[in-house]
This record gives sequence, C-alpha cells and structure tokens, in this order.
Amino acid sequence: MVLNDGWYGMVIMTVSLPCQHGCATIWHISGESDDNLDQCYHKETYEKAYAYPLRPINRAHEWVKFRIEHVLSPIDKKMPAMLKKNRRKPKDESKKQKPG
Repeated sequence: MVLNDGWYGMVIMTVSLPCQHGCATIWHISGESDDNLDQCYHKETYEKAYAYPLRPINRAHEWVKFRIEHVLSPIDKKMPAMLKKNRRKPKDESKKQKPG
C-alpha cells in the first residue's frame, strides 16, 4: 500500500490488521487508519458474509454421504523396553560368572 499524501516512496506492507506502530504512522500521515485496512475487515463485508441464514441439520439421515473409506486405528504393538545397563563396579569386586 502506498500513501501519497506528500510522503512519496513510503510503502507499508500489511497482510492483515497493521500493528500499533503501523497504525500510528498511518494516523500521523493521513489521519484515518480505517481507510488503509483490507476490504475483508470492513463492516459491509462482514454483513455480506453473514447475510444468508444458515440452518443446522438436525438428523443424521439429512447429512450428505461421501464414499470415503473409514480410517482404521493403528495396530497395537509392544514398544521396546528400556535397555538395562550394568552398574559400574569397583575394580576389586569380582565379576559374576556363568554357571556351567
């Protein structure tokens, strides 16, 4: 958006509502920040979007049916256990020997 009130070259990029610094700059330059808002934030656009009444669908037999396969639940599998670690033994402690 380019403001042409004597401030040439000043470009303010806004995606949605401007931040507080942007609003202050717009107000300082042109006086009205509502003129620089996107069209979707105006009251008229809001009224057009909600002008038509939407009625709820009460019963399941009124729902639109789609031919989509049902999603299966994941397969249960046993998770690996934590690895067992031997404790650090002092040098003078004997090691356990296997029987046999």
